[in-house]
Amino acid sequence: MARARNIKPGFFMNEILGKLDPIISLLFISLWTLADREGRLEDRPERILAATFPYRRELPDINGYLTQLLRDGFIERYTVGKIAVIQIVNFRKHQSPHVTEKPSELPAKPIEPTTSVTLPLSNGEITEPLPPDSLNHESRIMNPDSLIPDSVSDEDKSSSSSSQVCDSPPRDAVPFKKIVELYHQILPMCPRVGVLTTTRKSYIAARWKSGAVPDLDTWRDFFIFVGKSKFLTGGCDPPQGKKRFVADLEWMTKESNFVKIYEKKYHGQA
Repeated sequence: MARARNIKPGFFMNEILGKLDPIISLLFISLWTLADREGRLEDRPERILAATFPYRRELPDINGYLTQLLRDGFIERYTVGKIAVIQIVNFRKHQSPHVTEKPSELPAKPIEPTTSVTLPLSNGEITEPLPPDSLNHESRIMNPDSLIPDSVSDEDKSSSSSSQVCDSPPRDAVPFKKIVELYHQILPMCPRVGVLTTTRKSYIAARWKSGAVPDLDTWRDFFIFVGKSKFLTGGCDPPQGKKRFVADLEWMTKESNFVKIYEKKYHGQA
């Protein structure tokens, strides 16, 4: 079912899309309307063609257009089990799905090891993929999807600097950025972290240093466990007049809530 989405003026200034066939731009917009609240849809080219250009069946292979969007970094295509999925890059950054939209039923892209890639229009090399901002014409100059603020980067830089002086980083160093990345990957249905505030960092650090979740593997297991709760992930219909509840990272890492999650207080609906 198609959904109403927003188009920002910056879309028309994107230097990458602006040089492609206009049909590709229309296709890209159509993908937004076909995608669920997390920016995911089934990778079924023929169905996408029928929904996007019902009166232009003479168009060339729609899969070629999708491949072009993939090459330029506007979408990701992956398979989990037998399900082929398209993920629209930066979807949640630019779209505000209605609160009544159902949670995504399609799997998120599995976490992959960091690889070294070279961005188009850039002579430099990076060690993390930086997805282009589909609605920002300056997307190829900076990382538009960096939802982790400078404070997090500074934390990582501090840890990196320590590792250069010592053989290994301090035992109590907390990898805030990696924890947030795991949260985004495993719980895409939950609110994204826009700013890693002092309060949020203190909650994460407290859980890490207490030994409750002392390493990234344990954080991964924790987020997976949270994802099995319909209540915590917005899968329960709210009472009339109330907003649908979806737990965010700050809420679930607060000590009182963390303990309740650990004790399975919110998993009766699973």
